[in-house]
Amino acid sequence: MDKSINKYSGTNLFIIIILLLPALLTITSCNRNKRIDEDKFIKVYVDLIFAQDTLKTDILQIKKDVLARNSVTETEYEKTLKYYNSDPEKWREFFDKAISYLEELKKQNSP
Repeated sequence: MDKSINKYSGTNLFIIIILLLPALLTITSCNRNKRIDEDKFIKVYVDLIFAQDTLKTDILQIKKDVLARNSVTETEYEKTLKYYNSDPEKWREFFDKAISYLEELKKQNSP
């Protein structure tokens, strides 16, 4: 009797794994390949520009530091760039918002 219970529970476990595996893979792959939301991307992009203009260090290291400071992966950054590169109008809208963000920063930092 014990052998038959173990036999069926193993089969059920196998079926559960087979059914859950695709769902888990989908969830994890979606999380790793997401774009950065626009507001956060504006901050990252502006931060990169400022850092490149003011620091005299390796550009790749600056990029790593800025991405890490903003909790953004290289994959997310690259996917976001591809998204904006797919349509020049997206860049125009992005830069309009980035300019507004820069003006806001300037007001906050002026006496």
